[in-house]
Amino acid sequence: MIQEVSDYTTWKSAFDAHADARKKAGIFTAHINRDIDNPNLVTAYVGARSAEGLKAFIASPDLKETMQRAGVKGAPHIALITPVEDETVKDRSLPGAIVRHEVADFKTWKKAFDEHAGARGAAGIVGHAVNRSVEQPNLVVLYLQAESLKNYVSLSRRPT
Repeated sequence: MIQEVSDYTTWKSAFDAHADARKKAGIFTAHINRDIDNPNLVTAYVGARSAEGLKAFIASPDLKETMQRAGVKGAPHIALITPVEDETVKDRSLPGAIVRHEVADFKTWKKAFDEHAGARGAAGIVGHAVNRSVEQPNLVVLYLQAESLKNYVSLSRRPT
């Protein structure tokens, strides 16, 4: 989910206060990212036990009311994704880039992505996660991690 908020601190407080509702919906994890150029542009990844529970949670009036109180501007952009692999670094917070792009054929793309591991490492990428859209299987959502933001300067300026 990508959303712009009026004030990150206010939004984060409301997000944290809504933890019980997420848990009741079967959401067991959440990962929050902020845009480096606009700290009020927030990306939230939530992992759920079932697609049905997640869809019901997203459609709930309670969530809509909470988002409104939290200062969410406009409708959030939501992509339902399925994890393919998670090779992220989990022992510390690292800068990251989220890349969303459509590919002609996922298997062909994944093979090329795997073959490119050495180049990613040489560029300072230390972790990644690969996800596919539920509705569009050739839409890839990729999360890349590095030790430093300098690796993302060129990536962050490209449309995704």
